[in-house]
Amino acid sequence: MLEKILKNKEKILVVGVGGGGDITSTLILRKRLKKINKEVTIGNVAWKRYEEDPRAIARKVDDFENIEKISETTFLINKNSKLKDGVVFDEFKFAKYYNEKILMVDVTKGVRGIINGLDKAIDLLGIDFIIGIDGGGDSLATGSEKTLKSPLIDAMMTAALTNIKIPSILCIFAYGCDGELTFDELNKNFAELIKNNGFLFATSLYEDEIAEMEEILKLTHSEVARLGIMAAKGDFGIKILRKGSRVVYLTPFSSLLLFFKTEKVYEHNRLCKLVGKTQSLEEANEKLLKAGVKTEYEWKKEALRKNGNV
Repeated sequence: MLEKILKNKEKILVVGVGGGGDITSTLILRKRLKKINKEVTIGNVAWKRYEEDPRAIARKVDDFENIEKISETTFLINKNSKLKDGVVFDEFKFAKYYNEKILMVDVTKGVRGIINGLDKAIDLLGIDFIIGIDGGGDSLATGSEKTLKSPLIDAMMTAALTNIKIPSILCIFAYGCDGELTFDELNKNFAELIKNNGFLFATSLYEDEIAEMEEILKLTHSEVARLGIMAAKGDFGIKILRKGSRVVYLTPFSSLLLFFKTEKVYEHNRLCKLVGKTQSLEEANEKLLKAGVKTEYEWKKEALRKNGNV
């Protein structure tokens, strides 16, 4: 099915839609797409949770050194790139491991800035299709879920992917492994997308993909991808994350790659529409706060303040 969707498409961008550990999940599709002779660029949002980046809420293009700047919001890193303050992102490790450039997205200029930056990257790199990937599945939320903790970046990126100049689809890996939405909430949203013709197909991981991911996971602390690979090897049951702050119920379903129509996810997730015309990260955050939805921006700001970094 993926080959059919990508027929006559040669250069594919696989980009994490939530920042953080989503970069690790892009590597599964990188391998699969290369096996069907596609030219692949992986990418991610320059956003990490506090434990990975205790110096800033979100990273800007100018925070990085030794990069290839594409626009005010998109840039390529390589094996020699780094952050000026010394914080190490997994993207640096992967760029070195594969000896490839990785596209980074600066979300500080809002959804309009992301769209502009992605469109310029599309032109420069010759990209003709984008697959957004979300580890866990919180991008399928509507904003009404009580356990939702990181809705902002997913909503911004989904809104941007819906409005760029080329087609895209959204992939979920490690369903439910981020410990945010309950399984009932996830399944309800999944069912709603099926009802509205938003679900495309599902596929399992191949043995060589699992083997490569096991090697990659030695370089990263990505919880979600790690749990997805554990599920792919037959592990299941309750898993406790982040000192008990999150609980995951691992199932065989967690091992699958689930593909959705980006525009249908956009229609389903009301938060995407709220942030769709924003011109800064702060404006997007305020839109969600006014809608009664606390965001990862607020959680991280609190953590930075608590530890004297704001």
